[in-house]
Amino acid sequence: MGEPRELCRYRQRLKNARHQRDYGELLEEMERSYADMEPEILMNKTAVLLTVLGSGQYNEDLTEWTPDNDSVYAFDMEVFRIEHMYTDFLNGIRMIGGGALDFENVTENMDNVDWENGTGTRQVTFEWGQKQYTLGAEVQNDWLDPKVLEQLNDIIAGTGEQRRLYATTDGYQSCIIFFCDKDWANGFFEKTGLLLSQKAG
Repeated sequence: MGEPRELCRYRQRLKNARHQRDYGELLEEMERSYADMEPEILMNKTAVLLTVLGSGQYNEDLTEWTPDNDSVYAFDMEVFRIEHMYTDFLNGIRMIGGGALDFENVTENMDNVDWENGTGTRQVTFEWGQKQYTLGAEVQNDWLDPKVLEQLNDIIAGTGEQRRLYATTDGYQSCIIFFCDKDWANGFFEKTGLLLSQKAG
């Protein structure tokens, strides 16, 4: 489901305040804007705040994206850096891994992508812990394949790591991810009402 234009503008105002590192202004702007919204706009304030905090920084001059939060990673499932979507995805996951998810040498093989029709498959290869792994992503135009999160969790489980990638949504098309154990995920739900799942989308 696409975001209402009003919610999109609201989110951008929050991002502007965040990038200025004015978190007090961010929260004040959040409350002011929320009060002015039309009643039919459905919004979970906790989820929206998390998407803003976890969205990273985009350098328009260099056309590069970098993560900048080591607790939460959030992104729009409809990706604008389409040729680098899984490289950016793995970099965002690495950032919240606390040193446990140090993925390196990410490559995206797009030989089997039909760009004209937005279909096909993409092979995403990366190195981790002196081993090489591959994710198989279904091409859906400019949308990230949510099944890669499940594939990545299977890889993480195979190493003996007890934590997993848990995801939730803002109710529209943003994906919010944490790296935590089941107890933390359950506690998060109790405190916020946001259910975390090891599946995205």
